[in-house]
Amino acid sequence: MSNGKKYFYAALMAFGSIIFGMSLSIQGCGPRVSELPKDAPSAVEQQQIAISGEIVCLPSKGRNSIQTLECAFGLLGTDGKHYGLTNLPQQDFINGKITTGRHIEVSGMLSHDPSSKYDIAGTIDVGSYSLKNP
Repeated sequence: MSNGKKYFYAALMAFGSIIFGMSLSIQGCGPRVSELPKDAPSAVEQQQIAISGEIVCLPSKGRNSIQTLECAFGLLGTDGKHYGLTNLPQQDFINGKITTGRHIEVSGMLSHDPSSKYDIAGTIDVGSYSLKNP
């Protein structure tokens, strides 16, 4: 057998071994769907919510998180929990209608996002809101 054929077969065997090893490692990653608990929460749980509170800058997760000048607007609800807010009109922030310290009542769909970088109970996709007096 010539040297060229030997190198070809050696390379082919090495490539096949790599592919086989990768397929074994991929199959072993994470639990199989059948192994997940029956009561495991779905990736996107949503529920209707209506809550009052104050517009605040959301706190970052973790006690040792670095404090920045960034302010992500959110809601400090009367229940003492922080909520992210989406779907509020940007123009109302620009013209000063909605600012930190302003009392507001929002209603919409609440979803939980464990990967959020903010210490929040969830994010409310606002369907409607009204401004309140303190």
